[in-house]
Amino acid sequence: MEPVGRAFQTWQVNTNFSFSRVEDSGNAKITIGFESGDHGDRFPFDGPSPSGPTIAHALAPTDGRFHYDAEEKWAVGAIPGSIDMETVALHGIGHLLGLDHSEVEGAIMWHSSQLDPLRGCIQMILMVLGLYIRSEFDKFMRVN
Repeated sequence: MEPVGRAFQTWQVNTNFSFSRVEDSGNAKITIGFESGDHGDRFPFDGPSPSGPTIAHALAPTDGRFHYDAEEKWAVGAIPGSIDMETVALHGIGHLLGLDHSEVEGAIMWHSSQLDPLRGCIQMILMVLGLYIRSEFDKFMRVN
């Protein structure tokens, strides 16, 4: 399985979300691609690290776009001088699901590219639970 697929699988195993791949991107709720510079989503990339700190971005759940900066040096796994695609996908998928950055250093949703996927999984689960428990509570309060 490719790195982005493994990232989706990690989210699926640790949450109540399920994901499936579709062949027609017109029917997809989430799209993932490599982009560079100004690519039409109001969030242009700034070139390869370290000159440009933005390596990827994911838009709100209703938009569903996740972009890797095509000018970065991407890798599968921890390779010195490269950025691990799976770790960045874990972080980006969190944004696609509506999560913001965490203040917990090393958590999957921490704002830095220095993410630790193993240490961050527990924080990721707690953030998702908190987000959706809050959402259900808000729905309950509006109804009652």
